[in-house]
Amino acid sequence: MRLQRPLSPHLTVYSPQRGSVLSISMRISGIILLIPFLYVGLAPLFLSSGWATLPALLQSSVNPLLLGLEGLRDATSLQGSMNVVSQASLVCGSFLVLLTWALCAYHCLHPTTESLMEDWYLNTSFQFSPDFWKTHYILCVGLFVFALGLGIGTWLDFLVELSDAYADYAGCQLQDDLGPAFDRAQS
Repeated sequence: MRLQRPLSPHLTVYSPQRGSVLSISMRISGIILLIPFLYVGLAPLFLSSGWATLPALLQSSVNPLLLGLEGLRDATSLQGSMNVVSQASLVCGSFLVLLTWALCAYHCLHPTTESLMEDWYLNTSFQFSPDFWKTHYILCVGLFVFALGLGIGTWLDFLVELSDAYADYAGCQLQDDLGPAFDRAQS
């Protein structure tokens, strides 16, 4: 026989609070950052030959990014062909690096904002005023903008280096030799 008790409210009834949203986002960012390390660390346990086949596994699973880095290495070594790599795969791979960098910066700097707010306003009457929450939101948005700016700066630097490598490679192809640096060394 089923008892006729009222159901307790579910999580959808409650509105999200600042603390819960920040805590959940911190945990999600930690889990996302942990996935590549677990993949590389645990993959040899499931491979038949252990660490020997790990590079092949990584190349097959992250192929566009690895092809992009391989093409960049070939372009700077003045002897490879650039038909293997496309600029789209390099930009997509570097964008993944940007997202990971911004996520890592957020994950590392978020506890700093929490401790600053805790130490700054601990045991004061300012703690529960609207100014406290306004300051906290400004600090959190500033942290996000800083992390994103740091990631975008790193990404743009990578793209500039990539364009320099393409320009060097194109210059060598037009001269149909190993490049002007090699000519100077011969004479």
